[in-house]
Amino acid sequence: MTKTKRKRTDGVDETSAVPPKESDPGGSAPESQDSSKRSKTISTSIGPPTNIGDPTVQAPAPAPSHLQRNTAILCRNGAFVALDQADSEDSFVQALRYILTNPIFSDLLDAVDANAAKAQDVQAIFDAEMRGNPSNERRNELTAIAQGLKTGAKIVVTDATGYHGSWASHRPDENMILVGDIQDPLKGWDKYTGDYWPCLEAMLFELCNAARANVSRSIIREAGEGTLGCASFVLSAELNEDRSAVAFDWLWSKIMAAGPHEVNKGGEIIKSDVPDLCFVKWDVMMDNPFYAQKHRWTTNLYGGHVAEYARMWFSNFCQKFMQINKENPEIVNSFVALVAPSKREIPEEGPSARDKKQIIADVKRLTGYEPPPYQIVDVVAVMRAARSAIAGQ
Repeated sequence: MTKTKRKRTDGVDETSAVPPKESDPGGSAPESQDSSKRSKTISTSIGPPTNIGDPTVQAPAPAPSHLQRNTAILCRNGAFVALDQADSEDSFVQALRYILTNPIFSDLLDAVDANAAKAQDVQAIFDAEMRGNPSNERRNELTAIAQGLKTGAKIVVTDATGYHGSWASHRPDENMILVGDIQDPLKGWDKYTGDYWPCLEAMLFELCNAARANVSRSIIREAGEGTLGCASFVLSAELNEDRSAVAFDWLWSKIMAAGPHEVNKGGEIIKSDVPDLCFVKWDVMMDNPFYAQKHRWTTNLYGGHVAEYARMWFSNFCQKFMQINKENPEIVNSFVALVAPSKREIPEEGPSARDKKQIIADVKRLTGYEPPPYQIVDVVAVMRAARSAIAGQ
């Protein structure tokens, strides 16, 4: 994904689509659900949660027969794909049409509209890259971006089958969602409906990321300017995406409550029950938010998602950070001690009190949330490993 960053801001984005706030921590560990492989790139904007509906799960009203929203369009190989094909068996068409016509997603789509990158900024990316020599895949993406600019859509969902791997991602600077290869045995794959449910899951999760795109751009911009350290960057990005996961679980629970979908496949309409693709069951999350958050964190930590962000920082932002701070030896020495400590300089289990205070301040300023202590300890260990791996290459 495109990685940029905006200057520090005192305020926090209040338009992000997030479900009702979780209750205070407590209770036993939650029952969790495995999820399919999701984005390994920053894909959101961070901000304090705002309600997107009553926490009581209710079945939505029947979807209208016409598209209610023009928030998103679908493209394939750079070409616009119409969503009003009533008899289409294309899962991309059916899934995106479902989201755009169903009123339970109206608050989410409002937030996507509000947090999209400005058209002139997206146009500047398009113009700059088209003057170069983009690959065929990138040229198709740029053509899709042009389709979005032409139609006024705030998000272009692009079928990236064959070149984007087996995950989806959101590019906040380009207002684009890429959905890669979806195939058996991804969770939700069904022999009758095929890729419909994994496709819907991927689109919805990345739209939750798009609803938080404004703060995502802030995180990347600060890192690009060299003003955000590795631990602050990783924790901000992860906490941002964690809020997307909460929003996704909230909305998916509503989809489940609404009952089976009619999916067009193999020349017939198949009535298909909604699979449980939540990260954590919503009722468990509300009862035990601390453990739900820790489960999501552990999944990302051991799944390599946290390490991806650490490697991203060292590969893209470390040089700028050192350059910006070269006249400030206190910051440089503190950073070196954090990533390559001696037992005499810093406790092996985490950062110094001063570094911890700065990390917490950065993350809270960007996201509106304070990272739990165990996440800080874990991220420091991950960034040390990432630094050692890169140094050894």
